[in-house]
Amino acid sequence: MVDGLKPIDLPVASLKLSKDVPQYKSGASKKGVVEELGGTFDPLGVGPIQIWERLNSDLEVISGRHRFDLAQRSGTKFISSQIHREADGFNVEQATALDALLNIKEGQGKVKDYVQFFQRPGYTREEAESSGVLARSLGKRAYSIATNGVSDLVASHRADLISDEAATLIAETAPQDAALQNLGMKAVKEGKSIANSINLMQAVKSMAGDRESTGDLFGFDDSAMREAEQMAEYASKVQRDLGQR
Repeated sequence: MVDGLKPIDLPVASLKLSKDVPQYKSGASKKGVVEELGGTFDPLGVGPIQIWERLNSDLEVISGRHRFDLAQRSGTKFISSQIHREADGFNVEQATALDALLNIKEGQGKVKDYVQFFQRPGYTREEAESSGVLARSLGKRAYSIATNGVSDLVASHRADLISDEAATLIAETAPQDAALQNLGMKAVKEGKSIANSINLMQAVKSMAGDRESTGDLFGFDDSAMREAEQMAEYASKVQRDLGQR
């Protein structure tokens, strides 16, 4: 149960989707569904959906849209629900956060769907840890990209130009370092393996020594970049050999 709320059975016909809390997952239909659940609705073992009771008494679905959709299509009369009341101070920000957190815990959606959620002002690592989302691979990767990634990295990941793994490793290798992250992204987009791209970033970082900022890649000339690429290729080869052994 969420926050100790007792589930109750609500008439399916009395519920509607919330316009104020849109589906977090990309590719959702107007019904808030990404991919329809198959079969007919079976309440056995199914968790309650989350309902926001508005000040005007409307009952809005804020999480559990796929179960709600299946219940509607199956002609189900009642569905187990937990109610959060606007009259008690439950606002749109809390409703949106609850939807995102539940989806992350259930492993639903894509990493890119939750990066923006973690970029909310004031959201701390302590909150992320206490909510349990960092215990899931989905939440862990999204949080890392959101907090360590620069805007170009986040945008490229959002546009599916780089993978979850690449975005996560690039962000963690050079937290908030635009020059190094752009170097890593460029390497990945040019077809280099993720391992080689990360090694290239580390080689350039190592060659920079004690400089405070990567700036424009330290003003490296072509020969310096070729040296960094050779270092990266050698490191990748050693890693592959070790992996095979």
